[in-house]
Amino acid sequence: MSIRALRRDDRGFAILEVGVALCLLSLVAVGICGLLPIAVRAVRSGGEQSMAMWLAVQRLEHLCALPWTRDDLGLSVSDTTTDLSVEPFASGGTGLQASPADALDANRPGFVDYLDGTGRWVGTGAAPPRTAVYIRRWSVVPAASAPADAVLLQVLVTSVRREAGLSASTLRLPHLVDALVATMRTRAVS
Repeated sequence: MSIRALRRDDRGFAILEVGVALCLLSLVAVGICGLLPIAVRAVRSGGEQSMAMWLAVQRLEHLCALPWTRDDLGLSVSDTTTDLSVEPFASGGTGLQASPADALDANRPGFVDYLDGTGRWVGTGAAPPRTAVYIRRWSVVPAASAPADAVLLQVLVTSVRREAGLSASTLRLPHLVDALVATMRTRAVS
């Protein structure tokens, strides 16, 4: 290779080429910056949804742990006194008694509690405490075909912020932050 050919290839980039490259890089950076708020919202929403699902499953497991069986004589054994709306659980509650028909739509005593952003219990009652982030409601519905032997258990977790935006006449539609889990329990002979 001659010295003249080497000098021609060693010149580097022209100012025009550098300018075009910087313009393209700027366009890509602006596009990425525009997506950043969307990504942050998606991550936050995913975290809230995961927490809501975890809290719903947790309460469903508590409900499933309550006695709902038959003894050796075939008599029904049901927990109808555990209060799951307080921490730690206590007696004097509703246990697996049938809930009001609107237990998933309204804050009904014995079928609601409130939790902070980390899932820690912060209270119960008709209205959420100031520190509440999530509302957890549950319902116990006797099965139509066998009301003495089977119950449908449902747990709904929603955010206090979402609930504040709903009016009494608003139809509750599923929302990204809502978590609804359900199971059917039947009596077993012990």
